[in-house]
Amino acid sequence: MVSLERCRELAKKHGNNYTDEELLKIRDFLYQMAAIEYKIYQRKKDENKSDHLHESIL
Repeated sequence: MVSLERCRELAKKHGNNYTDEELLKIRDFLYQMAAIEYKIYQRKKDENKSDHLHESIL
């Protein structure tokens, strides 16, 4: 997990100044978004595997 200090460094680098609470909320939101994207990726990957299997049977 990205540390709060690293989040602060990245925010300041881009000209943003957030409270610790705001940074934690942003970080948690980004982790949730990443988890959703990973699930979508896995689902698509699994669908592609079954498509190839189906095509090979035909």
